[in-house]
Amino acid sequence: MIEDSENNLSIIKEAFEQFQNGDFVSSKKNCERVLLDSKNNPDALNLLILISRSTKKLGKAEEVAKLALKEHPDHAFLSNSLGLVLMDQRRFPEAISAFKRALESKKNRIEIICNLGFAHYEFGEMDEAELLFKKALVIDPNYSRAISGYINLSITKFDFVTAKQFINLGNKLELSDPDFITAKAIYFLCKGDLKNSYDLFNRVVGISKEYADAVVNRGLINLIQGNINDGWEDFSLRRKRRWNRSIERYNKIIKWEGQSLKDKKILIWSEQGLGEVILSLSLLHNIVSISDQIIIECDHKLVKLLAYSFPGIKVISKNDKANFYNMNFDFQSSSFELIKFFYNKNKTENRFTTYLHASVSKVNRIRDKYKSFYGDLPLVGISWASPSAAHSYTKNIPLNLWDELVSSKKVSIVNLQYGRSREELEQFYSDKNYNLINDGEVNTDRSFDEFAAQINALDLVISVSNTTAHLSGGLGQKTWVLVPPIGPSSMWYWFYNSSYCPWYPSVSLFRRTAGKDKEFMNNIYCKFKLWVDDKNLKNH
Repeated sequence: MIEDSENNLSIIKEAFEQFQNGDFVSSKKNCERVLLDSKNNPDALNLLILISRSTKKLGKAEEVAKLALKEHPDHAFLSNSLGLVLMDQRRFPEAISAFKRALESKKNRIEIICNLGFAHYEFGEMDEAELLFKKALVIDPNYSRAISGYINLSITKFDFVTAKQFINLGNKLELSDPDFITAKAIYFLCKGDLKNSYDLFNRVVGISKEYADAVVNRGLINLIQGNINDGWEDFSLRRKRRWNRSIERYNKIIKWEGQSLKDKKILIWSEQGLGEVILSLSLLHNIVSISDQIIIECDHKLVKLLAYSFPGIKVISKNDKANFYNMNFDFQSSSFELIKFFYNKNKTENRFTTYLHASVSKVNRIRDKYKSFYGDLPLVGISWASPSAAHSYTKNIPLNLWDELVSSKKVSIVNLQYGRSREELEQFYSDKNYNLINDGEVNTDRSFDEFAAQINALDLVISVSNTTAHLSGGLGQKTWVLVPPIGPSSMWYWFYNSSYCPWYPSVSLFRRTAGKDKEFMNNIYCKFKLWVDDKNLKNH
């Protein structure tokens, strides 16, 4: 038995070396050899989890981890590996629980402490993340991952002085791992030094092409400057990122790459978040004009609105799980890929226009309802948060900074906030004793057709970068989008240093400066007062 155990240890050691060298096939075979002899060997099972994770088989990795933990519930490294897999799927609360369980038996294991710190960071719990990175640095002041974590954390909190101090420390230690270089690249991006940022992401790509995020980020720097052609190839590697949403789908149908669509049938399937889907559909009219038949697959919330807005197109909910392989499609394409083919043409020819349409009767009914309760004041909708965004901490604007705007007696404020942040806005108004139109008949969890009518019933929408902003822009509603500072939370399609929004002619972009939201919101309030006075003057 001792000889067998020693032999298994030797095989596991060899398998781990193979894993580190990227030879996943040989590593997996050695793990399976060990498991034939020792069915529930935790080290072999843990390595299989890591192999599945590295080969993007996250479902398999999670399955193996959970089965292994049934046999070894107190095994710290199995819990840690499960946490990493859950992180990859952006299931941060579950990942946090897994890492905490791992630390119960390995309290000072520095890599697990950092993993837990990053999970809290990604979930927007910055104070918890800071405590964990500090704890890691007490254990080892030169630990690279903790240094990188602290740089990311400081950038998110707009504390660029501290970020620079840790970058200097990393430079002094001659750190050259991808995490540290990436953190430096994000720092330069936030400081507006796009060239240095691009070069650093390029350096990460040079270390290993496995770092798809670095390739994507390199592309995003081109895209944010409006260089669609230069950045799109790199951005296409978003398909290899560990995102909690499928990118490539329906591969048995030919992918559309610009071929003629005359007498052809094409499936357009939605990609990324609801806001990005709405934005990409600003280019759908290009397909409508050249294709014989179009079917759109999208989130159930958009089905009614898109069917009403594009009456010649069939719209199917993802929830229907339709078998598109039996529908004789000639081509398929992600909605986001329309940008690659049509953005430059539409911008040059000034072809962006209102493309979403709410029911006129619903719009009139909602506007009349609000006016009957609150009089003939201008109706202004606000949305202060992007609750499900990866970097909501920097996309959101604290409610206390909206105080002057929402307390105005010259307008009626309508709550357009969705998700878990909606109740915070309601509580804020209750605490301040403000009047707030909070329409319980509009259910954004069920469908956006009523939400669209509510937006079109207003005179102005003011929103951070979120789904509300995109929907309002697509509807042609007058909208002020409060764009986050350039950095981790910035979205490339708002571009860089311009108030003009090519996607939505009715949208004005107001760009925030890192760490200066108070001054920013004071300026917004000044502009808002001018708009209100002008609006009331015209009404009388």
